[in-house]
Amino acid sequence: MIDNHEINSDAPVLRLASRRHRVLAFFATSVAAFLLISLSWPLNMQGYRCEALIEFDSQVEGSALVETQLPSVLRTVMEPAAMSRRLDQLDSTVARSSRLLSPENIEAISRRVSVGFRDSMGSSAAQLRVVFAGTGQPDEAEFTRSLASEIAGRLAVAAEPDGDLGSSVAGRHRRLDQAHWLVDQIEEGVASAKNQTAELVQFSQSANHASAFKSVGHVRRINHPTIDSLHQTLESVDIHSLRGVINQMDESRTTSDVGPVRFDPQRVDSRPVGAVPDSASLMLASLVSLFMGGVVAWNVRPFTETGFDNVDQVANQLGVPVVATLASDPSLTTPAATSVDPGWANRVFRGSGTVIVAITVLGAGFWLTSPAVRQSFGESMFHGFARIVWIFTGA
Repeated sequence: MIDNHEINSDAPVLRLASRRHRVLAFFATSVAAFLLISLSWPLNMQGYRCEALIEFDSQVEGSALVETQLPSVLRTVMEPAAMSRRLDQLDSTVARSSRLLSPENIEAISRRVSVGFRDSMGSSAAQLRVVFAGTGQPDEAEFTRSLASEIAGRLAVAAEPDGDLGSSVAGRHRRLDQAHWLVDQIEEGVASAKNQTAELVQFSQSANHASAFKSVGHVRRINHPTIDSLHQTLESVDIHSLRGVINQMDESRTTSDVGPVRFDPQRVDSRPVGAVPDSASLMLASLVSLFMGGVVAWNVRPFTETGFDNVDQVANQLGVPVVATLASDPSLTTPAATSVDPGWANRVFRGSGTVIVAITVLGAGFWLTSPAVRQSFGESMFHGFARIVWIFTGA
C-alpha cells in the first residue's frame, strides 16, 4: 500500500520523522478522546451515596429476619429520639462537615435513608444494604456506619433462639447499664470529695496563718501537705477515660461480626452516583478512542509547516546534525508557500494537546488545593473529577 502523505519516501530521515509525528498524533488523540468520553460520566453525577452491607449466613434466615423483624427494628432506630441521640454521638467521634446532618433535619435525614435486601448470588451471601444519600462528607459515612451497626446488632439479637428482641437486649446489656450507673455515682462522689478537700486546704492555710504564735513553743504535726496530697490524688482520677471505654463497649454491643448476622464497619463506601462507568463502558470508550487516534494519525500531514524557524528545530525534528547552512533569499518566497492548509487531522492533533494540558492543569490545581478532591482522586480518576463537578455545582 502506498502512503500518499509520505514526502520523499526514499529519504530515511524524512520517513523516520514522519512516523514519529504520526505515533505522537495517535497517542495524543487517543488520550484526549478517552479523557473527553470518560469525563461525560462525572458531568452527569447525581450526588453521593454511602452504603453499608449487612450479611446473612443463610438466605432463608435472612429473608425471614427481613420480613418479620426488620420493620420493627427500623421503627426503633429511625424514631426522632434515636436519630437525635445518634447525631449527638456523631459529634464526639468525627468533625461535623455535612450540612445535612443536623438535629433540625431529622425528617429529611430519615427520607435520605433507604434499606434494601439482596438475595445471595453465587459466592455472594444474602445482604441487607443500608444507604444514605448525601454529599460525600466523612461524617455521613460515620452516620451510615452507626446506623447499620445498630440495625445489625438488633437483627442478630432477634436471630437468637429466645427470639424476644426487647427482653434479650435488656438481659444482655443489664451489666453494662449498671456500669454506667456506677460511673455516674463515682463521678459524683469524686467531684464532691474534690470540693471538700479544696475547702479543707483553704481552711488549713488560713488556720495556720492565724494561730502561728501557738506553735512556737512546741512541735506540731502539719496536716497541710497531707490534704494537698489527697487533693492531687483525687484530681488524678481519670473518670473521662473510664467513661470513654464504657462508651466504646456500648457502641460495640450493637455490632455483629459473628453469628448469622455479620457487619464489617470498615466496609462503608461513599461513592458518587452516576459518575463511574462500568467495565463494558470503559472498554467501549477505549476502543472508540483508539479508533479516533488511528484515523487522525493516518490522515495527519507531518510536513505542512513551511520550513523551519531555526537550525536547532531542523536538528530536533529530523534527528540529524546540521553541518552547514546557506543564506536565504527573501525574493524566492512565494505566497503559495505560506498559505498551506494543514488539514483537519493536524488541527485535531493540536486540539488534542490543548485538551490534555487543560484537563491536567484543572485536576492538578484542585488536587493541590482541596483535601476532598485529593482523597477522591485516591479512589479513582472518576471520583476525583466527580468531586470537582460537585464543587462547581455549589453542592
